[in-house]
Order: sequence, then structure tokens, then C-alpha cells
Amino acid sequence: MGQDYEILTDFNGFDKERPWKSHKTNSQLLSESYGRISEKYKGTFWSNRSENVNYCGSSLKFSACPHGHEKNLKWANFCRIRMCPMCSWRKSLLNAYNLKRVAHEAVQQRKMRFLFLTLTVENCTGEDLAETVSHLMKSWDRFSKRKQFQKLILGWFRSLEVTRNYDDGKFHPHFHVLLAVSPSYFSHGYIKTDEWVKLWQKSLQVDYTPIVDIRTVKNKRNKEKEQSLLVEKGIEETELSGGAIAELAKYTTKADDFLVYNRRKSIQKGKEVLYIPDVSSGIDEEKTDEVVFILDTSLARRRLIAYGGELKKALISLEEQGKIQDSEDDDADLVHVDNEDKNCKCSVCQSDMLEELYSWIPSVKNYLKKE
Repeated sequence: MGQDYEILTDFNGFDKERPWKSHKTNSQLLSESYGRISEKYKGTFWSNRSENVNYCGSSLKFSACPHGHEKNLKWANFCRIRMCPMCSWRKSLLNAYNLKRVAHEAVQQRKMRFLFLTLTVENCTGEDLAETVSHLMKSWDRFSKRKQFQKLILGWFRSLEVTRNYDDGKFHPHFHVLLAVSPSYFSHGYIKTDEWVKLWQKSLQVDYTPIVDIRTVKNKRNKEKEQSLLVEKGIEETELSGGAIAELAKYTTKADDFLVYNRRKSIQKGKEVLYIPDVSSGIDEEKTDEVVFILDTSLARRRLIAYGGELKKALISLEEQGKIQDSEDDDADLVHVDNEDKNCKCSVCQSDMLEELYSWIPSVKNYLKKE
């Protein structure tokens, strides 16, 4: 193939390139894993999964400014399979948008501050993952029904994340929780970290001390451009920072946790040394398939995010008004993840937007524009 083709470039409102290529690459690797699992178990369920994930995001249609100011996704063929990296990314964007709108709606009804709570359980083997996740869900029910919780917490959002330890292969399911509290919480009734630990330990019904992290969510948004974009969407700033939203809305499982490579490599990030997959070493197919099978079966037919209290009331109100959509619905729109249809003119220069179609070309391992 010559050089007379155009590779997809798509930037968000903050000049950061959207990761279409990396998510599609990882989706293909997941599809290959499903294919090998299908050969092992001889059933159409896994082969259908393989086919659907492989096809996911193979075509993307955008409306684009002829002068390159902006590009908006108009159509795509998403598979909506829970572990698909492409769909997980799109759902995380939808969850982030929903949570921001819900928080904004809730603070219009009464003043609130927000806390970011992380609740953990001991790491478990793959064999015990499904049971551990079920135990976590029941423990949350006990936790949220405790008198102290119900007295002080106005509303909450809870999401499950499952990571995997590379060295021993154990899984780490845990909750990320947003808690809405009254501004007076910090002067009357404040719960210290060790109290949160005791409440969670009792709810878990364990004899060890679980790791719990609680912190105040601070507003770190101060970019003029970001503020203007929020105003355009009708979303005023709340106490929630972008970092907190991203943490709460991120994928339940990341590709780095279920795509197991033969080696890792170290990189220096500031003073910290990180160990990341060495992509050049190739996929460890046996371990990857084992992890994919465990995660897929353990998380099947579960609702992994939930709202409660005043935040749930705000969620229901917005859903009834058609302003947000449930990311876990089978027919969730993963194209318009901010629930808005973009204008037919560029918001910067007012030029008519042009239609652009891109296709994933496996031999190039990238999206190329179709004329």
C-alpha cells in the first residue's frame, strides 16, 4: 500500500488524541482469545463473542470540520460486550458524563460536598473470584444500610473494578464510591478513616483489617477552555474534579489486566519505577485465555455500577427527562456518549461539517480514511 491514504487522527476538546487505535488493537487480541476459548469448549457462545468483538469498531463515521477544528463521531458498529476494550472505553465516557450530570442535578436541590471512598477485600484466586464479587455486593448492601451511613450520607455512586496482580496472578476486586454529604458533615459527625475501616470490616464480616481509603474530593478544574466546554453543555462546576470522575467511571477491567504478555519492562515515571507489558514480547496465550475466561464468567449478568439516595433520585429525574441514558442497557448509545447530537456546523469556524468514513485495516493496524 502506498502513502496516499489518510490515517485517523481524532482529538478531544483538550488537544489529547482519542485512543481509537490502541483500543481496537486490544479488542482484536481479546477476539483471538475468545476464539481459542471457543476451540477449547466447542460452543457457539465463545465463537460468537470472538466474531462480535473482532468486528467491533471496524468502521467509524465522523462529521469533520474541513479546516480541522473538530471531529465528532456520528456512527460506529460497537459490540457492547462487557470486556471489549473499545466498548469499555465508550461506556466509561458515558458513565463519566452521567455522573457529572447527576451530581450537578443533585446539588441544585440541596448543598452537598463529596467524598471519594475506596473499599477493598483480600486478593483472591481466579477460582474464587465470582464468589468474592458476590460477597462484595452483599457486603455493600450491609454497609449502606448501617445506621451511621444512612444518617450522614445523602447519596452515593458505586462502581466495581477488578485488577490482577501480575506476579502471583491473584485478582483484586474493589469498590470506588462517591459519597454525597452535607457541608456540615466536616464539623458535625465526621467519620475518621479508622471508623470507616471498622464499618467496612463489620460489613465484610471478616477477621482481618481491610484497606479503606477516604478523601475529600477537591475541585482541581481551573482551565478556562474546560470551563467553557462545561458551560456549553449546561453543566456548571461542582465539587467534583476531573480526576475523581475518571477514577469512578473507569473500566471494570482493563486490557492490561487480561492481556498477559510474556514479559514486562520497567519505565521511570518521576521518582517511581513502573512495570508495564512489553508488547514486543508477544501474548502469553495460555495465561491470557485463562484470565479472560475467569473474568468473563465471574462478571456475567451483574450490574457493576449503582446509585443510591439523593444521587439516585437525580438519576431517575434525568432519565425521565431523556437527558442521560443507562450505560449498561443493551441498547445504550455508545456513539453519542454525552447524549447530545452535534451541530452540522463547526463550533469554531461555522463551516459545514463534512462526512468522513474510516475503516480498520488489519495489515496496517490502524484506521484509514475511505474516499
